[in-house]
Amino acid sequence: MKTQNISIDPNWINKNKDIVGNYAGKWIAINPEKGIIGYSDSRKELSEKCEDIDIPYIFYHVPLYSGIVRFIPIYFKSVVTHNWRPVYPVQLRNNKNTINDFFLIDSGADSSLISKEAGKQLGFIRQTDDAVLTALGIGGTVEYILKTVDCTIDEHTLKIPVAWIQTDGIEDLLIGRDVVFDYFDIEFKQKTEKIIFKPVK
Repeated sequence: MKTQNISIDPNWINKNKDIVGNYAGKWIAINPEKGIIGYSDSRKELSEKCEDIDIPYIFYHVPLYSGIVRFIPIYFKSVVTHNWRPVYPVQLRNNKNTINDFFLIDSGADSSLISKEAGKQLGFIRQTDDAVLTALGIGGTVEYILKTVDCTIDEHTLKIPVAWIQTDGIEDLLIGRDVVFDYFDIEFKQKTEKIIFKPVK
């Protein structure tokens, strides 16, 4: 089936972290009622496996390591005692192509980003005249192409720019500040492991 916007507890990942942790480094497909219904090493392969499934699902990439502080793509032993990843269900749409994933909500990131494979599933094709930009991080440089998508969070849809990563091996999906943090007041409640999106009036 084609992915569609589904209703799922935004805190599902953290409530089920013990089960999710068994799939470290994998992509998983989650149904709100049945839980994890499939997994694979790649997003593309998992998407192909789920094509004939007639129930709604959402994807999530389980970090290879848990209980650590992550600075892409370098891992450090954790110095914190509260193991919580602030992820939230988000739908991205480009024309008729849609993906549903748990995205990391990152107030420290200027822009949102999607992996190379996620961009392909949204129908993006790298053109010869695309402006390929470079971003510098702790782990080195990555190439990306700036795209615009429709982003749906809690039934609110807005157009946002996303950095479509061109470097292989980066599976990260994150929502950064650009546009999204202007549209919403966002509360991070670490003690109760919740994120609250309030549209700005």
